[in-house]
Amino acid sequence: MEHIDKKSEHEANDIIDAYLNLVCLPGISERTIYDDFTANDGKHKLIDNVLLPEQEYRCCYCMMKMGNCREASIEHVIPQSIRNKGDFLQYFNTRAKNYLNYENVCLTSDFIKGRFVFPPYPHVMSYYNFSIACTDCNNHRGSQYIEPLFFYPDIKNEIQYNEKTGEMNWSADPVLNNGSSVDLPTIEKVELNTPLLKAIRCVWFYAKSHKIDLGKLKQVDERYEILYQVAGEAIVADCHFNDETLKAYLNLQTDKYWNKLLKYDYFGI
Repeated sequence: MEHIDKKSEHEANDIIDAYLNLVCLPGISERTIYDDFTANDGKHKLIDNVLLPEQEYRCCYCMMKMGNCREASIEHVIPQSIRNKGDFLQYFNTRAKNYLNYENVCLTSDFIKGRFVFPPYPHVMSYYNFSIACTDCNNHRGSQYIEPLFFYPDIKNEIQYNEKTGEMNWSADPVLNNGSSVDLPTIEKVELNTPLLKAIRCVWFYAKSHKIDLGKLKQVDERYEILYQVAGEAIVADCHFNDETLKAYLNLQTDKYWNKLLKYDYFGI
């Protein structure tokens, strides 16, 4: 997990402003304002030219490598679906105050009603409310409330990965520290500990410690040997190892899943 430093405001807002200056706000709906941005190709320009480069072409959650807008999706930290002011304001109580604040982001309905002239920007169109996620992570999160952990400057040091089980942990999640029995931690909401992701991380950690170049393992038998070793260690270390986890390791023998694994070279750095 890496901190996303939002330093591309000028480049991003040039693209967003060009669109907002074109639309006729009276009568426009909250959903239309973003859908038209996509149709106007502004979204693709924003992803390819600004958002992906500032994240070094990696998903803000799982760190999968993505090449362009066809593989990536815009993650709205404050979800597009939020209409209620109370739900909107809860995001301003996080440690991401440098990015999510009243100077940068406003509730879209307030913007449409003419209460603001950008800046601040409507939350469905605000650069400071955007990150880039892979489709899987974006779908898992949905519109659930999350802590915008990737906006926290020290997040790399707060996240821990178990090199034997592949499990990701964020002990500083406020939900855990508040002892909430209602809300799930962010890691669980985004499903960052699926059997496949854990297996992928384990393989990379193993390859890194044994100085193995995974990109050069072209044959199935070469992959099988390393997967056999890694799965064996995981069985001993992971009390939650089950049939689904075993299936994940077996899937990694195939070209489809092995190619997916190679996109997670972040864990081999």
